[in-house]
Amino acid sequence: MRPVEISVIEDSPADVRWLKMILSEVGLKHRLTVAEDGEQAVECLLREGRYAGNPSADLIFLDMHLPMFDGLEVLRKVPGSALLPVCMLTSSERERGLMAAHFKVASEYR
Repeated sequence: MRPVEISVIEDSPADVRWLKMILSEVGLKHRLTVAEDGEQAVECLLREGRYAGNPSADLIFLDMHLPMFDGLEVLRKVPGSALLPVCMLTSSERERGLMAAHFKVASEYR
């Protein structure tokens, strides 16, 4: 069985370490790709620049609060982003509403 391809778009090294620990603890065979800011995130999702040749992600953890561009701006820069397997965690009702609207609008233009 091939490893699960996971892209982590997160600027906090502590949060990346936490995620790595959890993935190891559950025994999930995975390969992790990390992007640390909005610019890297766009390259990662488009598989350009330093991320060229990377396989498509099976799962994407995307931080809403990134340097350069926030998580929603990242998604707006990636064509077809409504089809991506994105997991965003937030306690903000406003951010949840913005994300729901993005995925609804973006999916209408498929």
